[in-house]
Amino acid sequence: MMPGLVGLIAGVLILNAFAASFATSSVSCPKLRRMQLAKESVVLVDVRPASEFAIAHIQGAVNVPGGELGSAGLPRNKPVVVYCPAESCNSAETAAENLRGMGYSNAAVLQGGMAEWSRKGYPLVGPESPAQPKPKPGRLPVEQARERLAQGGMLALDVRPSEEFAAGHLPGARNISLESLGAELSGVPKEMDILVYDRQAGRTRKASAILLEAGYRVFELPGGLVGWVKKGYELEVK
Repeated sequence: MMPGLVGLIAGVLILNAFAASFATSSVSCPKLRRMQLAKESVVLVDVRPASEFAIAHIQGAVNVPGGELGSAGLPRNKPVVVYCPAESCNSAETAAENLRGMGYSNAAVLQGGMAEWSRKGYPLVGPESPAQPKPKPGRLPVEQARERLAQGGMLALDVRPSEEFAAGHLPGARNISLESLGAELSGVPKEMDILVYDRQAGRTRKASAILLEAGYRVFELPGGLVGWVKKGYELEVK
């Protein structure tokens, strides 16, 4: 092979590799929907104008028009998926490239945009969308809670600080403080009902809201730890 031709081929290969290193990654609509259903942590960004976003948008999306990306404060520790109306629209790819330039190495584009999402029959949100009632936690009287815990299939989750947990807690309880709960949900099994409690009803309600939002079946213990002790039931000390 002629030296000139070899050099030309090598140059093309280098250019292709260079371009590939800057190529914006993409996520298919089915993959994004699976991530949503699995409650995986992902930030979905709609870069259209606010007026278009208000008419309809993909469920779970936040509206950040392209020019506002730098001041949006998007989390850097989560995948970011950007979309615009359709495949032919290049504003999503431009936005993703800009995000990558800002250090968001996990920024990607939604393949086919909102049009493809709609064709798949996946949920959109708009003015006519009925408000979905928020799930509420169940309430288990202390006696029933004790029985359910003894039978298995239910986990007691103590959301107090670790030093309070160590001083005394429900037998077999797991401790994740309220302040850490959102970041440590991987330690809470989805297949079990969760009995959440704290020393304060307000903290219990906050923990319940976090768990419900993540898709857990949640029950609260009326009276919390105090109610348990008043019944004369045993505590475990760590």
